[in-house]
Amino acid sequence: MKATPPHFDPQTLFPPNIRKIAVIAPASLCAHEKLIPEFQAVRACGIELDLSYSLEEPNALPYLAAPDEIRAESLNRALQSDADMIWCVRGGYGSMRILDQIRWSCNPSKILMGFSDITALLLAMCVKNVGRPIAGFHIGRFQTEIEYPETRESFQCALYPQGEYCIPVSSKKIYQTGTVQGPLYAVNLSIFESLIGTPWLPDLAGAVLIIEDVGEPLRKIDRFLAHLKLAGILEKLGGLLFGYFTESDHDDLRHEVFAYYAQSVKGPVADGVPFGHTSPIVCLPMGATCRVNAEKNNVELTILSQS
Repeated sequence: MKATPPHFDPQTLFPPNIRKIAVIAPASLCAHEKLIPEFQAVRACGIELDLSYSLEEPNALPYLAAPDEIRAESLNRALQSDADMIWCVRGGYGSMRILDQIRWSCNPSKILMGFSDITALLLAMCVKNVGRPIAGFHIGRFQTEIEYPETRESFQCALYPQGEYCIPVSSKKIYQTGTVQGPLYAVNLSIFESLIGTPWLPDLAGAVLIIEDVGEPLRKIDRFLAHLKLAGILEKLGGLLFGYFTESDHDDLRHEVFAYYAQSVKGPVADGVPFGHTSPIVCLPMGATCRVNAEKNNVELTILSQS
């Protein structure tokens, strides 16, 4: 699917409750020269960016933006700042390393947005009932993602909820039909699986789980799902939806694996949610109440309310 020209007014893209954004890198590095055009594009929308949160510091581990204590303190300061929103530059790896160093308190309306490795922070916010975690694209992908109408609409609705709205689903496979209503959690599968057995997973009873991943071979996706089954998570869910699984292998066999694990879920199971490591990517409010209606030839995902 190709992006459409951005026929929208940049000055009205962000809702009036978002005027100042703190930009952070709680996981991996992102080359600063790649971020400059993205920052300029966001500023052109009338947004003030606060870049004082140590986006990159020398570190012994090349896959981390900075030592753990610096990344943790940057997030702690951002949570307590006057910024309306905290926006991650990218995922990569490192968020799990700092979960136990975060002081989980902030303005209830403060948004933190990201996905992939940032899944760990979003789930922790749900557990601690802190702020408004949103699974959505990173600021480092702003110009690319905001050109897609479905991304743009979900972005605006997630940032400034004004009632019910539908998330586009183009399902290739509906494994189980049915209707369910419950809290929504959109996660990176490998990060989610790594948090099983820790205090950082919310109560998933009756929840709708959306999963995605990148660069994982089918055998590992299978193993992750097996862990979810053996841990009793799949049977707790109200519904399961699959997003993008990119840069994998055996694409022709993936649906066979999904069909096998769908049998452990009591409610609707389908794929086709535009969420993950390709475009377009919708923005999904974590913990929001949603409804999934999966019929024989159609799947509807509706966000009903945000906590």
